[in-house]
Amino acid sequence: MSEVTPWPPGGGETGALIRGRDWSATPLGPLAGWPAALRTAVDIMLGSPEPTSLGWGAACVQLYNDAYARLVHERHPELFGRPVLEGWADARGVLAPILDAVFAGVPAVVQEDRVVVLRGSGARQAEPRWFTFTFVPIHDDRGAVAGVFHRVVETTGRKRAEAALRESEERHRAIVEGARDYAILMIAPDRRIISWSPGAQAVYGWREAEVLGRDFSLLFVPEDREAGAPEWELETARRTGAAPDVRWHLRADGSRVFVDGITRELRRDDGSPAVFLKIGQDVTGRRRVEEALRDSEERYRLIVEGARDYAILTTDPGGRITGWSPGAEAVYGWTAGQATGQPVAMTFTPEDRAAGVPGQECAAAAADGWAPDVRWHLRSDGARVFIEGVTRALYHAGGTLRGFLKVGQDVTERRRMDQALRELNETLEERVEARTAELAQANAWLGEMQAELVGTNRRLTREIAQRERADRARRELLRQLVTAEEQERARLSRELHDSVGQVVTALLLGLKALEREPAGRPEGLADLERLADQIAREIHHVAAALRPPALDRLGLRSALEAHLEEWSRRYGVTCDFQPVNLDDQRFEPEVETTLFRAVQEGLTNVARHAGARTVTLVLERRPGTVGVILEDDGAGFDVDAAMEAAALARRMGLPGLRERVELLGGALEVESAPGSGTTLYVRLPDGGVPQARGTEVGG
Repeated sequence: MSEVTPWPPGGGETGALIRGRDWSATPLGPLAGWPAALRTAVDIMLGSPEPTSLGWGAACVQLYNDAYARLVHERHPELFGRPVLEGWADARGVLAPILDAVFAGVPAVVQEDRVVVLRGSGARQAEPRWFTFTFVPIHDDRGAVAGVFHRVVETTGRKRAEAALRESEERHRAIVEGARDYAILMIAPDRRIISWSPGAQAVYGWREAEVLGRDFSLLFVPEDREAGAPEWELETARRTGAAPDVRWHLRADGSRVFVDGITRELRRDDGSPAVFLKIGQDVTGRRRVEEALRDSEERYRLIVEGARDYAILTTDPGGRITGWSPGAEAVYGWTAGQATGQPVAMTFTPEDRAAGVPGQECAAAAADGWAPDVRWHLRSDGARVFIEGVTRALYHAGGTLRGFLKVGQDVTERRRMDQALRELNETLEERVEARTAELAQANAWLGEMQAELVGTNRRLTREIAQRERADRARRELLRQLVTAEEQERARLSRELHDSVGQVVTALLLGLKALEREPAGRPEGLADLERLADQIAREIHHVAAALRPPALDRLGLRSALEAHLEEWSRRYGVTCDFQPVNLDDQRFEPEVETTLFRAVQEGLTNVARHAGARTVTLVLERRPGTVGVILEDDGAGFDVDAAMEAAALARRMGLPGLRERVELLGGALEVESAPGSGTTLYVRLPDGGVPQARGTEVGG
């Protein structure tokens, strides 16, 4: 059994004080009996990162969190659990009216930027600090004010910053007047320029009288104005306090000047926006030099990094590697970290190093300015790579040797292809003769195979034709069997109805006549009458199942309606019949019979296996087709397993019905799963016959 976590959970030191103190003797009463409103307020208070306290009940007993405890210093834990006005007796004159107002129903009392001198800890001298206090009521379950929630937000930093800002305004004015190489201007919240320094005139070219009162966007180039840069700059400064202003600007004469600066929002003491301060330095010359340098560096970087099939590296005069391009890493295998500082001789083969080739190459480059580098080199994995390149000497401006630049291309594959081509040319004639002999042999074999394939193709053509004839014969035989079966069903249905039905009817009449005999009603006569009546109904049911008369006389729609109604009555299952896009048209006898048998087979399966409560039958005609959809809410089944079992047991059922449907060019689908009911879809070509309902089709 899990342990119950004591309340309140967590809360640091003050949470532990609440859990550990016996509150029975206080106005709050035992901890277990604290009301829900008080418990909720305590949870909120302990979870707050800001100094927060609450006072509860008529005595306004004070509780607070750890942040509040750190704020009150030496008064903690003296204040914890005492009435507010008792613990803060020195501030009773301020707190009493506030508490009275909150308990009287005032929604909130807020005191902003109040100066408080708190006793410090240790020998530290007390200093004045600024706070914003908020007092809001806490309501109990009845809606009455039961306590006060008190939140403290310190604003000392902001107040001191504002004071410092005011003290610096004079210094700022002097700086603005003296900073001739900086453009300093002020912008009102409505975007008008309201201050323009001598430095701004020097940078932008406008005199103060020409710009005061005008929209500051005149300083932006047209494309930045269209992109909304002025609006973005003010909005960013308003939202974050400052916005960068590093872009090209417009001078009075139409020329452009690149300014590196910032736009800041300055606020009044009450926090409302006052002005925007925009300061920027003209760095046009530096910008153009930087852009030219960046362009040059970018071109060099693109050349070096893009030349992945060229190894580019630099060395100092002593032959130690100082630069290593991505192409060099791709060609030689060493990374820049592995190669830098190593002797360039490591890229040479052992035999070239033993012959002094690395030193000879550098000496030739130093003497002539360059030296060829066309030879096998060594990769980091020990493999060899053939390089075709050059080594050039690099010099300082004074003419002293700075190092060497090596540029080489990996032509290993080309080298190997050239070698292979030379070897191929040497043996080409022999290879051509051998290949000619192979082709002659292959042609002879292909001739034999072609003759064999022609014979095989003829045999396959005959077999396919025989299979097609056999399939057509099978389909025709199946069609005749289906027709014969339906005719025999119709004959048996008529005989049952006409012959046996008449006999049973005569039997019923005879039994009725016995009831009227003077000798009285014989014993067991009622049982015989019921048995005869049941036999009559069963004969009618069997005759209808064999071949419902309505199918021939009235057509598919009426036959299905009658069959569904009789089936529902027989098995007690709710049925819904929905004809769609059908008027009084009839269909070909084969179409009507096949769709009726499909529904008959489906309902038989529902009655035997599904345990359904409801069945829905849709008879729908679409352009060119007519079909049925039979859906039940029964147990469902695994369709694949059921069809496979039916095929193995050689039962007709759904497999036989599917073959019958496909014989007429239609399709049968079954959707089901255990526990999800079953839906049977059958659709056949229309075969519509424009006859009115009630007109018999066939004999």
